[in-house]
Amino acid sequence: MKMKMKRIIILMMFGITMMSEAVIFEYQDIIGDDNGPGTYIYPTNKVFVESGFDIKKVKIEEEKDFYNFVFEIPVKFKNEWKNANGWDIQQFDVYMNFGKGKNKHTISGRNVKIKKGWDKVLLVSPAKNEVLIKKELIKNDMISDDSKMKEENIIKDILLPELFEIKGNVLTAKIKKINLKDMKKLKGVQVFMTSAEAYPGAFNTYIRTVNKEKTEWRFGGGVDDENGNGDPNVIDILGENKSLANYN
Repeated sequence: MKMKMKRIIILMMFGITMMSEAVIFEYQDIIGDDNGPGTYIYPTNKVFVESGFDIKKVKIEEEKDFYNFVFEIPVKFKNEWKNANGWDIQQFDVYMNFGKGKNKHTISGRNVKIKKGWDKVLLVSPAKNEVLIKKELIKNDMISDDSKMKEENIIKDILLPELFEIKGNVLTAKIKKINLKDMKKLKGVQVFMTSAEAYPGAFNTYIRTVNKEKTEWRFGGGVDDENGNGDPNVIDILGENKSLANYN
């Protein structure tokens, strides 16, 4: 399915420095920058607690049969809606570059491109994997397209975790090593924090859009568009968020 939308460009993926035998990547992010390009405001419903979309730390660890992707935020993960994977609203995209950077488009609805490219992305969502695959990924991400860059079939490079663990403000997503065979070649990582949305707009893969005015269920501080196109629907990334303002 083709999509015509304006997108911004993220300039940076964070390089890999050998941490230890078990820790592949670790990054302590800036605290208090959970406002997209600097203007985003949380929705008013009580489920959207202050700092709930602020990335505090991301770590990738290796164990016997799995790679563990560990996400820390300043507040506890909650599951008031009884979602299958154990939490309510936070959603993470982990874009990984293994040296080729063959994809520039990101998962549908993020309204972001990664200049240096990525090879695999791990989508960490509170929704069941079956729901994401059948209702979202196949529909939206078979072909990603806009007026400025060539089409990309990215669905084959979107991965989903098999297991989840939540302890307070730390969420761990586990994926079997056999599904990430190139991890030894990992060159760069970037992480998007978004909000999961069970009823997303057209072409938006399970993501809550950012509007001009905040509402009970929508972030404010962006621009209004029927399908959420234009501004990035990304609340936080690793490092400086300034590049999230680079859209038109």
